[in-house]
Amino acid sequence: MAYPSLADPRSRPPRRPRGRLLRIVLAFGIPVATFAALVVCFTGSGEEGRRSDRLERAGYDRHEARIVRLTGEPVHHQATDDNDEFYTTDVVLSVPYEGGPRDVAVEGVTTGKYPEPGTTAEVYFAPAHPEAGVGIRPARSYRNVWITVFLALVLFPWPFVAGGAIKSYIEPRGLERMRRFDPGTHLPALGLLLLGVLALLPLALEVPVAGFTRLWAPLALPAPALALTWMARRA
Repeated sequence: MAYPSLADPRSRPPRRPRGRLLRIVLAFGIPVATFAALVVCFTGSGEEGRRSDRLERAGYDRHEARIVRLTGEPVHHQATDDNDEFYTTDVVLSVPYEGGPRDVAVEGVTTGKYPEPGTTAEVYFAPAHPEAGVGIRPARSYRNVWITVFLALVLFPWPFVAGGAIKSYIEPRGLERMRRFDPGTHLPALGLLLLGVLALLPLALEVPVAGFTRLWAPLALPAPALALTWMARRA
């Protein structure tokens, strides 16, 4: 009985496919990184959160204040299905602080009726802390939070859908070429990824660049996809 030689290719165990982990990382890492950058773009800054905490601790809330005089022309807003009619104007208010009333100029005050001296308007201030100022909005706005939650819920499945699609299109031969370091392929891709990170740093560190922090963050969104596209074309 003849035994197969070890040199016989038919006698060798089948080779395990190489690069399976890299294939998964590329397929799902790119969409997830893009999704994370998108969430960062709509996340409020830490300074805004700290300011809201300070105002809430000071007792910043909605109170009534008397209108002393108008400093602008009232603008009438018609009633809609969701809101009653209202007026907005700039006024000087007599704000009833605990230490005594103070006249404060406030812009964009909203009233249900035509604003006149002697009538009242609802604004936000801290009765015991005049230094907190007077505003027309609460200390903490949940608008950005709801936008972030909505985007997260709507977009959450898509990184995995995109990852599955990318994984099915990555050919083993191309993946094998990606595994071998090539300066002309990998260094430009690394540069694109670093540019994406740099675009997020002003927002993450709250350091303005050219006067802006959030403006640069959207530039990070296409960086992972561009890096993968470059590597795929070179491979």
